[in-house]
Order: sequence, then C-alpha cells, then structure tokens
Amino acid sequence: AVAAAVCVALAAWALYRATLLPGFDFGDTGSLQTTVGSMLITPRVGYPLYFAIANLWLHVVGGDPARALNLASAVEAALACGLSVLVAIELSGSIAAAIAAVLLFAVSYTYWSQSIIAEVYALHIGLVALTLLLLLRWANRPTPARLTLFFLAFAVGFGNHLSMVLLVPAYTLFLLLGAK
Repeated sequence: AVAAAVCVALAAWALYRATLLPGFDFGDTGSLQTTVGSMLITPRVGYPLYFAIANLWLHVVGGDPARALNLASAVEAALACGLSVLVAIELSGSIAAAIAAVLLFAVSYTYWSQSIIAEVYALHIGLVALTLLLLLRWANRPTPARLTLFFLAFAVGFGNHLSMVLLVPAYTLFLLLGAK
C-alpha cells in the first residue's frame, strides 16, 4: 500500500513539475506569491499554515518567491495524491482501484491547475486526505492515540483553510457511529 502511494505521489510530482508555472501569476496566486516572506498577513491572504510552510520552503529552496511557491504547491499536491491512495485503499480494499482513482483525480483539470501554481488548495486536499486516513485507521482499531492524531490533524487543517468546517457534520456522525 505504501509503495503504491509513493509511486503515485512520484508520478504526480513528475507531472506537476513538468507543467509548473515558472513564475508570477495574477489574482490570488500573485497575492500569495508577493506576500510570502513578509510579516504582514492581511485577512485576504490569511492562511497561517500555508504561509508558515511557504516561508520555510522559501528559506530552504531560495530564489524567486513566485517559483518557490509554485514548486511548494506541486510538492503538496503530489503528497496529497499519495495520501489519497492510502485513503482509497482503506475504503475500497483494492490497490489497483485506489491507484486508478487517484491518478484520474491527479490529472483532473481543476486539481492539476491548482497544483502547479501558488495556491492553498493542494495543501488543503492533503490535510483532508490525512484526516480521512487517520479517521479510517481509528475506526479499524480505535485507540485514544489514534483519535488524538485525527483531532490534531483536523485542527491543523483549520490553519490552512476554513472550509475544514464543512467536514464537521460528516466526521461527527462517523465518530458517533464508530464509538460503540
């Protein structure tokens, strides 16, 4: 399972790296690209986890901030694909089906387009996949430690995108039904 996830993540990384936006863009992407490295975070660009990772990434990678953030999105998107494979295996029990489903998702227009520019969505999908994986693993073998990891990842997800709140009803129902 892990080998399949790694292979899909590497394939996605190769695709996103080959088609990466090389520099600056307009709109929200440009705003994110020009704000990174600054201590000034406005409500318009209020994604604290994204900027913490972006600032670290910029420090490690260096160079042009626009390109560095585009590259960070590609890495985050590839990791999200790998995590999604593990989620799909947990749900379907089939490695082949998981690989096929995630590869289709990886090349879908919307996901691909957001994976090659500086945007918060690749990280968001990675955090959603991580929370789903942790929740499914808790359901298979409920322990306080697994539940704590799920809640920790879920809380961290709010630091990137507030749409995590949309998962609260489904996750709550799942937890209530799973707590026997």
